Amino acid sequence: MYLPSKFIKSKFGASLLVILTIVVYLLLKGFVKDTFLYFYSNFLVPQSKLKNMIATLKAENLRLSLERKACKDIKKENERLRSLLKFKETHKLNIVPLRVISIMPSRFKRTIFAKTPSNSNFKEGFPVLDEKGFLIGRVSKVYSNFLEATLINDPDFFVTVRIRNNLGLLRGTLYGGLKVYFIDNGTEIKKGDKVFAVSYSLDREFLIGEIMKITQSPNSFFMDITVKPYSKFYPSRIVFVVQ
Repeated sequence: MYLPSKFIKSKFGASLLVILTIVVYLLLKGFVKDTFLYFYSNFLVPQSKLKNMIATLKAENLRLSLERKACKDIKKENERLRSLLKFKETHKLNIVPLRVISIMPSRFKRTIFAKTPSNSNFKEGFPVLDEKGFLIGRVSKVYSNFLEATLINDPDFFVTVRIRNNLGLLRGTLYGGLKVYFIDNGTEIKKGDKVFAVSYSLDREFLIGEIMKITQSPNSFFMDITVKPYSKFYPSRIVFVVQ
């Protein structure tokens, strides 16, 4: 037998369940929406804002990198100045430090220009050294407030050199190397022997480098000697002129 009360109860229960479901859905919909907006605004960064943050971090990284490099440069400069002071105290010569202001940008003309003090008395031919005392060139021209120095690897550079007890002539080459001429075949020298520039006016010798290669030709009276310099071909910001 069908009971109307059960039918009413079942329909009422279903309706109540539907109403409760709708209410819960509406409540949860607002909660979920608010939760998503909060999470997005606080934890998810928009693309434009993210790009700006990346650009800011890159700029900060570049700033720190430049500051680090500047600190390294200052440290190197301090070490160089200590080396220069030690060099000047060790060599009892009239040595004048000069700051390099320009370098000749040429493959074949290898010269530098250095600022000179107003009361200087430099002359052509004066030796030019680096901070370790190695010969790097000589004064070639003197002007009112600067001088020009020809480097040892310039094709126009030449100087008398001594290897052991033998004298020769060192010259720069077109390709930027160093060669020693006029040392007889069969002379007792070998790779690694030191090469000294001889200054008769100062009664001094200045170290240039060492022998890197020796070739003897049956068609020549002299050896073909290649020299490896101890200094850099293009010096740092400070050079020394020996008066």
